Amino acid sequence: MKKTPHTPVPYDPSSSAQIYLSKLSEFSRANLETSQAESSAIIGKAMEFMREVITFDYGIVASMMKSGESGIVHASYGLKNYPRTLEGQAAVIMSVLTRGNTIFTSKDGNAVEMASSMLNGMVINSGVSIPIYFDKKPLGLLAIYCEEEREVSPSQVIFLEQMSSLISYYLQLNLLVPAMGHTAQKVVEAKIEWEKAIDSFPQLVIVLDVYGKIVRVNKAIHDWGLGTVSSHKGSNIAEFITELTQRSLADVENEWQEAWLQLKQQDFIEWENISHSNDTTLRFSLRTMKTGDTEVNVANQHNGYAVLIVDDITTVRHLEKEREEYTNRLEAQVKRRTSLLLSVNERLNKELEEHKRNKIALQISKARYTHLVQNTLAGICIVDADSIEFSNNRFLEILGYNSKEISGKKFIAIVASDYRKQVDAEINKIVNGESVNYFGIVKLIDNKAAEHWIEVKLDLLEGESINRVLVNIVDITRQKEIEVSLRKSERHLHVLSSQLISAQEDERKRLAAELHDGLGQELSSIKYKIESTVNNAQQACYAQCRQGMGDIIEQIRMAIDETRRMAMDLRPTLLDDLGVIMTINWFCRRFQETYKNISIRQLIEVEEAAINNTLKVVIYRVLQEALNNVAKHSAATEVYVSLHRGNNGIELEIEDNGRGINNTLAQRTDRDMGFGLNSMRERVEQTGGNFEIVGIEPNGTRLEISWPVSH
Repeated sequence: MKKTPHTPVPYDPSSSAQIYLSKLSEFSRANLETSQAESSAIIGKAMEFMREVITFDYGIVASMMKSGESGIVHASYGLKNYPRTLEGQAAVIMSVLTRGNTIFTSKDGNAVEMASSMLNGMVINSGVSIPIYFDKKPLGLLAIYCEEEREVSPSQVIFLEQMSSLISYYLQLNLLVPAMGHTAQKVVEAKIEWEKAIDSFPQLVIVLDVYGKIVRVNKAIHDWGLGTVSSHKGSNIAEFITELTQRSLADVENEWQEAWLQLKQQDFIEWENISHSNDTTLRFSLRTMKTGDTEVNVANQHNGYAVLIVDDITTVRHLEKEREEYTNRLEAQVKRRTSLLLSVNERLNKELEEHKRNKIALQISKARYTHLVQNTLAGICIVDADSIEFSNNRFLEILGYNSKEISGKKFIAIVASDYRKQVDAEINKIVNGESVNYFGIVKLIDNKAAEHWIEVKLDLLEGESINRVLVNIVDITRQKEIEVSLRKSERHLHVLSSQLISAQEDERKRLAAELHDGLGQELSSIKYKIESTVNNAQQACYAQCRQGMGDIIEQIRMAIDETRRMAMDLRPTLLDDLGVIMTINWFCRRFQETYKNISIRQLIEVEEAAINNTLKVVIYRVLQEALNNVAKHSAATEVYVSLHRGNNGIELEIEDNGRGINNTLAQRTDRDMGFGLNSMRERVEQTGGNFEIVGIEPNGTRLEISWPVSH
């Protein structure tokens, strides 16, 4: 039955058992020639040697007395004044021995307690104890202990086991077999050392005779799953390799014969075998065994002639492959990084050149900016906290200061007292980030205590440690003076205009009264007299006189109607006698009789008592002018007139569906159109009202007029 090939623990050259066993071999060879008298001293050297190889705080080598009641300490480390005889510790030692190999940490309470008890109460947190055997019976104890938590590797345990075997030999030499001959001792020691050493190897170690037959295989064969130490003794090595590699016997025999022939000339050859079925790589190392410089003779041809070491290097090869792949990736990454660095370096050089050019441009720009700031028409200053840090020439010119006088002066000190609180609050808002700018008109005081009307703008200048305020000022004192003068003139013109309108109304009222009472009465009297004369004329001439006088009477009647119309246009007597509401109704009826193609809708929702006499005249005149404009310019077919009391007081709306205000004004060149609109606006505004013209989409115009409730 074929056995499953061994899958070994990953190979780690830096911490493998070979390193420790190599050191052990060197120690054994150095102390091989040892007499019975020197064996105790060698155990002490072994303790010192172990301390050089493995780090620990305390060490002890002890053996049991035959009586089993006490123990003898043969060597110790780190224990001052430690007794040579362990009286009363027999139970502890026996307990440790019966446990076999013991590796413990602070979590193993019993082991820690026994170790501390053995060392007379010393603080122990980790350690290893290895029994020392003779003839498969525990003879003594090798123990190392640490005050701190320390892990012990499997390789170190193997090393301590081999040291235990070596110490066992020296104890036997000293205690049990004193009559053994010196030469025999050396042979036994060498054989035991060699066999135990190769049995500890994780590799397969195979001793071959001169015919290539297996003499001995080390204990690693168990771990590889290929049988026992004695199961392959005398077997052909080619058959063993075939079973190990799962290859054909013919291929293996050809390969082996070639290697065996090469060994005759080279003493050492090495090759590798890769199994693709299970992805395993084995390394075969074949070496001849020599005694000194001479090969084994024919008498020993059935003993050891050569040694074949089989090592599973799958993990090593995988690591090498991964290392190669990693190296390739690293090289590719280095190339990319190098290329990137070259690109970055080139970009940095370009940026450096650009920086140099920008620096020169910045210097030029700074000079231009300084020239611009110093020669601008606006005064400029920078306020740091509350003091003036910088001011340009125009700022100094406006306020009459020089640069020394203004530098460090508090800005708020040059603000007139009526405006200081407001300006100081705005500066604080900007500095604290609550606002970014401010624009207003204030008064500033020059160096002669004269006040100037100043248009001031405050802006935020952000800094690394403190925010500053940029102040722009424009002297508008002259403009203010002109503005005051214009306001006075405007008020005077309003007064004159109001007086003119009042005079016009008075004159119209007077003319209307004279036309009605004077010319109208005279014409009516003439008409009456002519009618009376016609009635009293003789019968003979009645027909002829009546015809002639009838024409004259009709002309006089028409003159009377025209006189009445003129009087009504100048000042309807209805306005004074019946009020504005009746006048609006009368005027709308008369307008519709005159312009039959225009329909008028009215909505009057206000009481006569709510409108004072002055406003009555204005409402009538605005309605009169608006409807005349509709008739002349809009080409409208409908007009809506509304007079009511709304949210804005007395509201008058006049809306038509004509061409619209924009088209009408664009096509109209008659100056009367502009005068009529201005006349309406002026009448409304003089009485405290609001006048607006709104274009209606797609066609039409609406006048929106309102007066406060107080009117």
